[in-house]
Amino acid sequence: MIVGLGVDVVEIVRIRRTMERFGKRFSERILSAEELRHGGHARDPARSMARFFAVKEATAKALGTGFAQQVAPRQISLYQHTSGQPAIRLSGAARNRFQYLEGQRCHVSLTHDAGVVVAVVIIES
Repeated sequence: MIVGLGVDVVEIVRIRRTMERFGKRFSERILSAEELRHGGHARDPARSMARFFAVKEATAKALGTGFAQQVAPRQISLYQHTSGQPAIRLSGAARNRFQYLEGQRCHVSLTHDAGVVVAVVIIES
């Protein structure tokens, strides 16, 4: 049964401007430690950051909290299975909320085109 659904659309140019304005502070505020370690190898850092940001927003929406109730972007980590399929790891309040929803599985889908990144997250119990 679906217990949470979140969708987010991010303009890559908006993220690029934010990165230019705030530099490393932006990524350190948004990315988890795991993402900071492995996420710095992208050909287009703004597109990569837009992917991270969209997944985090979509996940927070699927959890039903947004970035409130102590749920923060750094508690949601995007990674890829060996197959290339995107997936997330949750920690802290985000993980607690997932467990409260009796979440068993998260489904993540990402796409980018025409200057935008779209993320969809479904939480299944």
